[in-house]
Amino acid sequence: MSRRAARLQPSHSNHLRRRRNRPHTNPNDIPRPRVRSIPQQVVLPVRIATPPHREQRRDFALGIFHEERMPVPPESVRDVLVGVGGRAVHEAEFVRAGGRSGNCQDRVREGRICGWFLGVADEAAVGCCDCSNGTISEGSKVVDGGIRGYMIGLAISVVEREATDAIAGNRGDELHVGFAFDKLRRKALTEWDTLEPPLAAATSTPPKSNHTICKGNTATTRQQWCTYDINTDYTTIVPDTGKTREYYFNLEQITAAPDGRERFALAINGSIPGPTIEANWGDTVIVHVTNSLPDSLKNGTSIHFHGIRQYNTNPMDGVVSITQCPTAPGSTITYKWRAMQYGSSWYHSHIGVQTWEGLFGGIVIHGPASQNYDEDLGVMFLNDWDISTVDELHEEAQTVGPPTLDNGLINGTNVFGADGDANQTGWRWNTTFVEGTSYRLRLVNAAIDTHFKFMVDNHTLTVIANDLVPIQPYETTVLDIAIAQRYDIIITANQASVSESFWLRAIPQEACAENESATNIKGIIYYGNSTSPPNTTGHAYTDSCDDEDPSNLTPIVNPLSASASPFYTVPEPVTLARNAQNQFRWFLNGTSMRVDWADPSLLGIYGNQTLSTFANTSGIVDLPSANEWVYVVIETVLPIPHPIHLHGHDFVIIAQGAGAYNSSAENLIDTLGVANLPRRDTAMLKEAGHLVIAFHTDNPGAWLMHCHIGWHASEGFAMQFVERYGEIQELLEEGGYAEGLLGNCESWESYQEGNMVVQEDSGV
Repeated sequence: MSRRAARLQPSHSNHLRRRRNRPHTNPNDIPRPRVRSIPQQVVLPVRIATPPHREQRRDFALGIFHEERMPVPPESVRDVLVGVGGRAVHEAEFVRAGGRSGNCQDRVREGRICGWFLGVADEAAVGCCDCSNGTISEGSKVVDGGIRGYMIGLAISVVEREATDAIAGNRGDELHVGFAFDKLRRKALTEWDTLEPPLAAATSTPPKSNHTICKGNTATTRQQWCTYDINTDYTTIVPDTGKTREYYFNLEQITAAPDGRERFALAINGSIPGPTIEANWGDTVIVHVTNSLPDSLKNGTSIHFHGIRQYNTNPMDGVVSITQCPTAPGSTITYKWRAMQYGSSWYHSHIGVQTWEGLFGGIVIHGPASQNYDEDLGVMFLNDWDISTVDELHEEAQTVGPPTLDNGLINGTNVFGADGDANQTGWRWNTTFVEGTSYRLRLVNAAIDTHFKFMVDNHTLTVIANDLVPIQPYETTVLDIAIAQRYDIIITANQASVSESFWLRAIPQEACAENESATNIKGIIYYGNSTSPPNTTGHAYTDSCDDEDPSNLTPIVNPLSASASPFYTVPEPVTLARNAQNQFRWFLNGTSMRVDWADPSLLGIYGNQTLSTFANTSGIVDLPSANEWVYVVIETVLPIPHPIHLHGHDFVIIAQGAGAYNSSAENLIDTLGVANLPRRDTAMLKEAGHLVIAFHTDNPGAWLMHCHIGWHASEGFAMQFVERYGEIQELLEEGGYAEGLLGNCESWESYQEGNMVVQEDSGV
C-alpha cells in the first residue's frame, strides 16, 4: 500500500476580529411575508393526513394524553395534531415520548411540541407559578396558552386525568382527543385561524419512531447491545436491523426570539434546533427535505449529516457544489443512509452560512456506551447568536473580519441582559436532577465562530465519546469543545447537600472568539423541587482554543494498522489574501475554493470529466487507489486557530501542537502502526501550529475538507479529496443516485436562471 502526505502552510495576515457598533435589527421595520414564531426543538408523535376544515375546529386534537406514552398513529385518529405521550410526572417516559425533561418549566416548554400547544400542568408542577410565559396555579392547573400565542395547554389534575382517560378510551377512532380541561369543562382555547399556519408543517411530519433499546442494554449494562457490545469493531460489523427511520423536514422562514428578542431566522418544521433524528445502530435513515423558503430569499439549500460516514453513499452527503446542486425553493430532496456508527452528532445546511440562521438539528444513533448511566437527556446544542442575521453580518466578516456576536444559546434558548435587570428578556434552559442519578448529555458545538469551554459548577464530567467514536471514560471538570465537535458526557447528581441549584456554563474563549455576553451563556441544574437561582462558582480554567488532551481520547476500538510502503508528499501551501473586491479569501492547497452551485463535482464525474479539466478553484486532490493511508500535514503561522473537518471519514490524529511539524514520513508510518491514537472527524489546528491527520481510502466519492468556522469556509478555506475516481460513476449508476442528481440540478438551474440568483461565496 502506498501513502500520501499533504503539507499546508499559511502566510501572515491581519484578519482581525472587530467589535461592532451597529443598530439592532427591528423585524417590524422590514417588509416580509407572514411568518410565525415557533421556538425550541420539535418532536411530533403523529402525522396529519388531512387538515381539518374550519367548521371542524372543535374536533382538533389539541394534545394526546396516553398512559403508555405511545403516540396515536395517524390511521387510528383522523385530523390529529400533536400531543403528549405519558404523564409528565413519569419523567423518563415523557422524555421518550417527545419531551426532554420533566421539571416544571420543561413540562410547560413541552407545550412547544410543534411550537403550538400542549402544555401539561399536573399536581407535580403546581409549585411553579411562572414557567416560560405560561402560568400554572393551584386554582386552574391550566397552562395559559401564552407561549408564542399558540400553546393550548392540557390541564390534568388527579381527578381530571382519570376522566380524560375514560373519554379517550370510549370514543375510539372518531375521537379527536386532548381538549384543554379546567374542572372538566374548559373548551378548546383556540380558533382555526391560529392553528392554520402550524398545520402546514405538521402535515409533512411523520410519527416519532419508537426506538426499542437492544436486549441487555440497561442502566447497569450499557456496554451491551443485543448480540454486540462496546468492543465490537463497528468499522467492519454493523447490525442488520431491517429497520427504517423516516423523517420529513420542512425548511421555512420564521420570526424567532430564542433570547427574547425577535429577528428573522430559518427553521426546520418551525423550530430551532430542528427535530432530532433518532435511529438504532444499523438502521436505515430516510430524510425528506422540502425547501419552503420564500422566493424573496433566493435560497437554495441542502442538509449534511455531520460525521456520518456515508459509506458507499457519497451522493447523500448533502454538500452543494460537491455532491449535489442546491435544492430549489418549492422542491423536495430525499436523503437515505445507513447508521453504521453510533453515538451523537448533528445535521445542518451546507450552503453558505445558512446553517447559522437556524437550519440544524441533532442526530442520536443508539448503541452501546463505555460507561453506565441512568437517564439520557439527549442532545444539547451550544451556539453563538446575534440580533443581526448572519447574512447581515456576512459582508462585515468578508471585509473587516469576523464580527463579535452579542449572545449565545443553550439548546436554542437563553436570556439577554443581566439577571435582575428589568429589561432582561428570554429564559434559561434548565432541568432537574435527582440525587444519585447519572445523566448522559450529548454536547454539540453548533456555533459559527465560537470555541466553548463547558462546565457544570461543583460537578465532574465523565467523557465517554468524541465525534461518534466511543472512548475510554475519563473525568474532567472543564471540557473544551471546538466548533462542530461532539462529546458524550455523563454527569452524576451528587451535590444536593451543597446547593439546590447550579449553573451550567458555556464560556466563549476569547483566544479565538469574542462575545458580548461571554459570562451569561448559562443554564440551570435544579435539585428536587427548587426554583431558586444558583449562587455557585464556576471551575477554574485557562482561556484557550485547544482540543482536549489527546492522551485522554483513547478509542475503545482500534482498527488501525500500517505498513512501510512508499510515502508520497504533496505540497499544499495555505495563505490568506484579499480579492479584487477587498474581501478576505483563504487559500488551501494553493487555492481559494470557488465551486459552482449548478455544477457539483459528482455531476462532472458522472459526465466523464477528467479531474485535470476541473477548474483550479475546485481544490481537488486526486486519491485514485483503494485502501491506502493518506497523511495530511496542515501548518499555520497565523495567530488564528481553525477547527478542521473531513467528510466521509473519521481520521487519526497523528500530531497536534505549536510550531511547524518537523517529523519524518517514516515516523508518521511508525506512529500510526503502533499507537491507539485519537480518532474523530473534527480537530483543532492550533494557532501558529500544526495538525497532522491520516485516513484510509475505503470510501469512494468526493469528500470535502474545510475549516468549520462559517466565515472561513464561505471565504474559500476548503478543498476536496476525490477518492477512487474510477469507481464513482458506477456508484452513481448502480446505487440509483444519478437520476436524483440530474433532476435536482435541472430544477436548481431553472430556478437560478429564472430568479437571477447570484453566488457570492465559495459555493460550499
